[in-house]
Amino acid sequence: DVTSDGNVNVTDIVYVVNIVLGGGTFEECSDVNGDGYINVGDIVSIVNLILGNARAEGATEAIINVGENLSVDGNGFIQGAQFTLTHNSPITIELADEYVAYYQTDDMTTTLVVATDGSRSLTDIATISGAYEIAEAIVVNANDQVTTQQVLEVTSFGLSAAYPNPFNPVTSMQLVVPQDGFVSVKVYNLIGQEVATLVEGMMQQTSGYT
Repeated sequence: DVTSDGNVNVTDIVYVVNIVLGGGTFEECSDVNGDGYINVGDIVSIVNLILGNARAEGATEAIINVGENLSVDGNGFIQGAQFTLTHNSPITIELADEYVAYYQTDDMTTTLVVATDGSRSLTDIATISGAYEIAEAIVVNANDQVTTQQVLEVTSFGLSAAYPNPFNPVTSMQLVVPQDGFVSVKVYNLIGQEVATLVEGMMQQTSGYT
């Protein structure tokens, strides 16, 4: 009962959500699970007190799929997730339709929190248009925080067709790289033999064909 009104209900959830999103002051009573932090884990604890749908077979590990469709995949039940996103320009966010789904943007930092009612595992978090990075991620089962790793969804990698084609002796093609990283581009003949290496090394992100 973080609002001290004598009841545990949705107002307690909203109260803690406001603290998580930066719209409220830290209250010790809001640390429902007693871990020393106020985050999505406390929201999940309140949800389960209200609805009684907590699962026992909680995930211990989860993969965060980063891209236009932000999602999580765990090795067991996941009930909630909280992310802090940083971006250099405005982004558009459509949160998944879950029991708890809120976000708040302050300058170029967005905090979002999503949690299920405990009847099923969380997968989809949000559809996001625009470039962003995850500065902080908290994923929880019904009771504990889950170890996570991030996987980038490559959505804008591209290699143009060779031109001219057919050619003799020279042709050209253009490449789009969605973020800085190691790139390898090799050429094979019709019987699968490698005949040339065009790129083998680190490349910087490009916004268009280069």
